[in-house]
Amino acid sequence: MKAFSIVIVGFFFLAFTFGCLANELTIDGTTKETFAASTKAIADSLSPEEKPIFQAGLLNLIVTRYPPASGATGLALLAFMPQAAEVAHITMNGVTKSEILARGQEVQFARAPPSPKANFSALRSCLQQHVLITNARTERDGIGVLIKVEVTNNLVWPISFVQIGYKVTTQGRSVPWANDNFGMNISGGIEPGEMREISTNVFGIPRIANDLTTKAEILDVADAEERHLVGEVHFLGNSDQPSPHRCE
Repeated sequence: MKAFSIVIVGFFFLAFTFGCLANELTIDGTTKETFAASTKAIADSLSPEEKPIFQAGLLNLIVTRYPPASGATGLALLAFMPQAAEVAHITMNGVTKSEILARGQEVQFARAPPSPKANFSALRSCLQQHVLITNARTERDGIGVLIKVEVTNNLVWPISFVQIGYKVTTQGRSVPWANDNFGMNISGGIEPGEMREISTNVFGIPRIANDLTTKAEILDVADAEERHLVGEVHFLGNSDQPSPHRCE
């Protein structure tokens, strides 16, 4: 009786195990026909959002699981696709739906272009280490308020244009008097290692504003041909081609 009970328990355990496995759709590579049918069954079970991921993963696995393609990349890998597809029912036998979707996500992530904003941020961070903005201040003249800064060019190439962000505040006030940026072509440019003072009028700061603190930072520069390094914002009159120079 005890032995019979063990057999019954074992039977139900196996039934439960195979039931769980059955819930995971897999490729049946018994024949080319079963391969096609099982692949279609998996595809039919997917949401519209999952289908392009599945397609990318399936194609990638078909070619990368083909033994002669081992170690190949790029166009060399794609060249094996016709031969790999011919024997896919063998090489893909037993591959699960989740494995295919996981590979598809990897492929799509690798294809995704880098975020432009991330590129702007990285370039700007480098630029701010090489083009220094110092002695930022505001001064009143007969017309209004001037913002003055000193710009030191530590790049290895001359710059003809600067875009500078600035913020004018008074300690104790929550809202700045000004928080903006300006772009300016610099007559004669700024040569490598040179420092020049530049200034521009700022409008909108009322006469009641006093005890002003000014902070400024470099946002972009252009080379001698007016091609921008960062290029997030295009300024009328400057080239729309990126500068070939590096941030160094």
